[in-house]
Parts: sequence; structure tokens; C-alpha cells
Amino acid sequence: MQSPNDEWNLLLLHENVEYHHLLKDDLFEILKGEWAKEFNALLIGRDVDYAGRLNAFFLKEFAWIGYDQFDTGKCFSSRSSNSTETSIDTFVRLSPENVEDYSFPQNSIISKQQAWSIVREYIASLWLVGLSE
Repeated sequence: MQSPNDEWNLLLLHENVEYHHLLKDDLFEILKGEWAKEFNALLIGRDVDYAGRLNAFFLKEFAWIGYDQFDTGKCFSSRSSNSTETSIDTFVRLSPENVEDYSFPQNSIISKQQAWSIVREYIASLWLVGLSE
């Protein structure tokens, strides 16, 4: 049996839908369905010990992952494997034209597949693998 410390919440930002008190297996099932979509904007956090929030935005095969650490005010984000060759001043839109503009620095854009690995690892272990300050 899982304790309340193991419960998660999920916000589908562009749909304004919230889930609370999700167990890991339930969260993964919902995320698998949401990840199959072409576009999504997701905020993932714990219901108890809510120390931070993982943010996942993707459009087609590109994604951005960020983490807001509430107690320190630090923010972490994904980094492109060729981030030295891409610009921090150029932004990439990760939302369709008919939705609010979610744009992120080009040097922080990764593949949707890499983003899924980061999300899975965070939920499984609370580790922020693949994110930089």
C-alpha cells in the first residue's frame, strides 16, 4: 500500500484539467496517453512534500523540460546535446498556433523521447537527470 507521500498531481495546462492523489502507476498510465499526443503542456508534482514541480512541454518530436525548486527558488531545464551551437536568444515555439504561446530557448530543446526519459526517471526516483541550472 502506498502512503500519501507517494501521491502525485498532474495539471494538463492547456486543457485546464487537474488530477490529484494519483499513485505512480495511475500517473504513468495517464502520462502515456498524454505523451502520445502531438502537443501537450504538463505540470507534474507531488501532493505531499511539494518541494518542486516538473514542467513538460512538447510539440511533435521536440520538447522542453523544466523543474522549479520551490524552497531554493532555483530553476533547472533541459539542455540540447548541441547547446553550444544553439542560441539562448532564439526561442522555439512548442505549441500550435491556436494555443497560448509556449516558447523556450533553442539551446534547451530536446527530443520528445529524451524528455520522456527525464519524466520517467523523476517520477521513479525524484532525481533530476538531464536538467541543468
